[in-house]
Amino acid sequence: MSGAPDVQRTVPSGELLGAPCHIDLQKCAPASARLRTVAQLAELAAWCVETRAW
Repeated sequence: MSGAPDVQRTVPSGELLGAPCHIDLQKCAPASARLRTVAQLAELAAWCVETRAW
């Protein structure tokens, strides 16, 4: 699909990679916030792909 957004560019890798660092440092609130952000961005990206396919 040529018009589909690049999902890998949609989800910032810093958010995803930062979560394990916060977990290792036992900082649960920042880790949870980063993981929620990644999940929301992934859901939004999937919605965009689905909408374009329509």
